[in-house]
Amino acid sequence: YEARGVRVWAVTVQNEPEFAARWEACVMTPEEEARFLGVHLGPELRAAHPGLLVFVYDHNKDHVVRWADAVAADPEARRHMDGVAFHWYTGDGFEAVREVRRRHPGALLLPSEATYERYRWRAGATLESGEWSFGEGYAHDVIGDLNAGAAGWIDWNLLLDQDGGPNHAGNPCDS
Repeated sequence: YEARGVRVWAVTVQNEPEFAARWEACVMTPEEEARFLGVHLGPELRAAHPGLLVFVYDHNKDHVVRWADAVAADPEARRHMDGVAFHWYTGDGFEAVREVRRRHPGALLLPSEATYERYRWRAGATLESGEWSFGEGYAHDVIGDLNAGAAGWIDWNLLLDQDGGPNHAGNPCDS
C-alpha cells in the first residue's frame, strides 16, 4: 500500500470476532484473540511494521469492557495492544466506553464501524435525499463516544450507490 501512497497507520486483530457471519469471518474468544495477538500477530507486525498500531476487539460496545480486560490480562498480548476498537450496533454503550477508558487509560479507543443496514431503513424505501434521522443518529454516537473518551470515529462506508451497494455479501448499507 505504501508504494501506492497509502499509509496504513493501524489494523485490528479481527473484525467482529463474536459474529459467525455468512461472509468472510473468524470467530474468536477474548482469550484466543489475546493468544493470537501475543504469540503470532503482534510479534510479526512489530518486526515488519514497527510503527503500525494494533487495535483489539473491533465489535459491539456491549462486550467491550470484557474483551479489553481479557486481552490486557495477557502480558504478551498487552505488549502489542495499542487500542480498543468497537462498533455501535448494540446501542449507545457510552458508559462501557468510559469504563474501558478508566481501566485502560493508555489505550486509544476508536469507534471503528457504524452504518445503518437495510433492515433499519423504512419499509419499502430506499434512502431518500433530505432524510435526517440517520444523520442525527450518527451525530449522537460521534458526540457520545468522543465525550466518553474515544480518540476519533470511523464510519463503515464512505461511498455507496442509492441501493446501499455494491456489496458481495448481500448486506446493503448506508453511507
